[in-house]
Amino acid sequence: MELRTDIHAVLAERMPAFAKDVLVPFSEYDLRPQTLERRPMQNQIVDLSRVIGTMHPDYSGYTWLELLGGGNATSTPQLKRIDKAMSNAQSNPDYYSSALTKDEWYFYLVDGRYYIGENGNHRTVLARFLLACNGMPTTVSGVHVTELILLKAESEPLAEPTSLGWGARLRNFFAQQAG
Repeated sequence: MELRTDIHAVLAERMPAFAKDVLVPFSEYDLRPQTLERRPMQNQIVDLSRVIGTMHPDYSGYTWLELLGGGNATSTPQLKRIDKAMSNAQSNPDYYSSALTKDEWYFYLVDGRYYIGENGNHRTVLARFLLACNGMPTTVSGVHVTELILLKAESEPLAEPTSLGWGARLRNFFAQQAG
């Protein structure tokens, strides 16, 4: 199946259910006191439907759709330089479905959930939308994953986000002022 890469056209036909899910903030540093083991792994497969957050402070607190740009060509995306990622997807549509190693695309795995690492926000957001809207499995291969094994005997979800990126903080501030 050929991947249709015109994201605005595919979103106009099919808006995925995850589009309004908010990415939570993630910090490996905050988990260090609870970390029993840190396992860096290369050439891994990540199910993007299990990605729930990002370590980038400017992108946490936004929905997947807000990061992409609201689903139409006139909306302003929250991801900086997303246009470059879209152009790369159009020139190399097999990138997201290939098993080749993808340099500098990082994830953290904690208690069965993934968080986007220091690099890969643009590709993760774009890949999840492109693969889902094209009816393909939302998995990417060849990425780097660092699994954090926590000290807790029972798996507990990470605490609710207490620190949002500056963009989300500003948005919350102005929403409170308006309300």
